[in-house]
Amino acid sequence: MSAPVAGVWTPWAEVLCRNCHDALKAEAKREIKWPDPEKRLGDDQGFCTACGAEVWVHEDIAQLTRLLKVLGTGELEQTGGMCSALTIARADGGTVVVTNMDGPVMIGIFHKGEWGEGQEAAEYYNLPLSTPDDLAAAIIRVAITQSIGEKK
Repeated sequence: MSAPVAGVWTPWAEVLCRNCHDALKAEAKREIKWPDPEKRLGDDQGFCTACGAEVWVHEDIAQLTRLLKVLGTGELEQTGGMCSALTIARADGGTVVVTNMDGPVMIGIFHKGEWGEGQEAAEYYNLPLSTPDDLAAAIIRVAITQSIGEKK
């Protein structure tokens, strides 16, 4: 595998390497000053959601792309501004939401239709930001299948 390259978190909730970004239609492109393809302050290694290339991107986004890759399911979402979440559908119609901005990795389990509606999670886990990806993914898998209490 080649060395990671600079990546960008897009307003449409994708992480793109330079090649995938530059392949977009002109009206969808952002004017980006691409840095040297070296790790920048605050960056960590993640993956391009279009081609899978290793990229350097802001550490919270990088962690979500790695979890997405380990889990093999879910999608990245923008949660306001350039904030991010990884969401995974549950068999009962609910949603597992993983966020990691400004503190711990938070895994929330929402009843059907309650994610994005300002409702509080029915259940949640808080993990240290330094939790290894494979351990965090194992806990997310539990959240995808565990029973949750009735709606309040």
